[in-house]
Amino acid sequence: MQVNTGKSETLNGEMLTPQQARCCDLLIQDMADKEIAERMHLGAATVAEYLEAARHRLGSRSRVGLALRWNNYRKNGGLSE
Repeated sequence: MQVNTGKSETLNGEMLTPQQARCCDLLIQDMADKEIAERMHLGAATVAEYLEAARHRLGSRSRVGLALRWNNYRKNGGLSE
């Protein structure tokens, strides 16, 4: 897995903020919002907002879809449509 460098991530032509990318990294480790929040020292509602924004930006219909897309991106360096 790549380390988040603090720079914006570009996937499918869309930019994710470093915080959104880090939330996605933790999401694909099967963490719940509360666990992600604790790890990142944020509120669970903030994590939910970051993941929702990432989901919309990447065109995913669900949290599972977001996790699948992000995992594929991290493994393969890009999306397969």
